[in-house]
Amino acid sequence: SLIKELDGLDLFIYCSGITLPSGMKHYEFNKDLLVTQVNYIGALAWLNPVARLFHNLRRGQIVGISSVAGERGRIGVPAYYASKAALSTYLESLRNRLSRRGVNVLTVKPGRRGIHSGEALGAGDAGGPQHPILHHAPPDVLKLERVAPQAPREPGNDAR
Repeated sequence: SLIKELDGLDLFIYCSGITLPSGMKHYEFNKDLLVTQVNYIGALAWLNPVARLFHNLRRGQIVGISSVAGERGRIGVPAYYASKAALSTYLESLRNRLSRRGVNVLTVKPGRRGIHSGEALGAGDAGGPQHPILHHAPPDVLKLERVAPQAPREPGNDAR
């Protein structure tokens, strides 16, 4: 398996998402379904096996890239906002569940970027400042390093 080939897995970063603007007067189920499948259901397909692995190992790091778009239900692309809200809540639940097993879960919520995203929100509904550093970091800033395993927590703190 890939994990054996890599000599184990300490860190998993999940980053995937799409938005399909359909216009302010259109409500298109097929587009909304695709956005939900990619942005949320796809995350479940990847993160559940990783969570199971790290749960059993009693260590590991999961990083999920969501979006500040999931914080509010704005007018532009409702399915996108809802899918990112679902992803953020799922990651929060994983964090609460896996922290008892020595697994860290981090949710990263970058802000909007570029004029296209702002246009989709509608005039006057952009919701705060952009965070250009999160979107334009040079490649050498985004390095992955092998994380040293953490000691497992005491056995009495595992179950709820």
